[in-house]
Formats: sequence, structure tokens, C-alpha cells
Amino acid sequence: MTDVQDLHAWAVTSDLPALSAHVVVSSDCFTSGHCPQILDQLQTCFIGHFEVEHSTFQLEPAGHAAHEMGAHL
Repeated sequence: MTDVQDLHAWAVTSDLPALSAHVVVSSDCFTSGHCPQILDQLQTCFIGHFEVEHSTFQLEPAGHAAHEMGAHL
């Protein structure tokens, strides 16, 4: 993981926090098949450290942010 962008955290109810983020990873993660392991590590981290059981991560290669609209940077 090299960067995190467009991070959003909210509570659906008082006992259900949620999180979404765009996570920049090395391009070789997509070709080597490491994306599932990265997602597992991210979800384990947020459950263990922040008790966020509902999370959505979008993995992106470096340079993808240039394709995002200005409000999402």
C-alpha cells in the first residue's frame, strides 16, 4: 500500500461504524494476485484496531487518481 485517498467513515447506527477508501497499491499487486491478501489485511486491521466490521476498499494502481474527478482527490 502506498497511499489512501477518498476515505469516508460514518456510522449506520450507533453500533455499526462503516468505512470506505481508495487504496493505492503497487501495479504488480494486480498481476501477481496479491489483491485478495491486501484486502484481507486491511479488513483485519480495521476490525482489530477500530472495531469497523463493515468496510469497502477500492484498490487502485498508482496514477489512477488522475482519472478521478476533482472532488474525490
